[in-house]
Amino acid sequence: MGDRPDPYRVWLSEIMLQQTTVAAVRDYFHRFTARWPTVGALAAAEDAAVMGEWAGLGYYARARNLLKCARVVADRYGGVFPDTEAGLRDLPGIGPIPRPPLPRLPLTGPPP
Repeated sequence: MGDRPDPYRVWLSEIMLQQTTVAAVRDYFHRFTARWPTVGALAAAEDAAVMGEWAGLGYYARARNLLKCARVVADRYGGVFPDTEAGLRDLPGIGPIPRPPLPRLPLTGPPP
């Protein structure tokens, strides 16, 4: 069936794409994933470095929640995103997950 999508990249793209377009996000996404290739690397990043890379995307609460979420995933889940919708909803900045992105998220557990 092919490779499963990388949860970190799916999550990062979903957060970045809120309130904007793929064209506006593309370069930011590439810079983020080059500088912080894993959720653990992002979790270890300095706040100012992440905010600096985010500059220009707007809605800076997304960047603050991005860091909070990365740090929870790294600290509480050992750098692995929860594989259930309920587990994902408990992460900072995610909340209720709209139905359309669910097929793109590599969930393995049952729905809540």
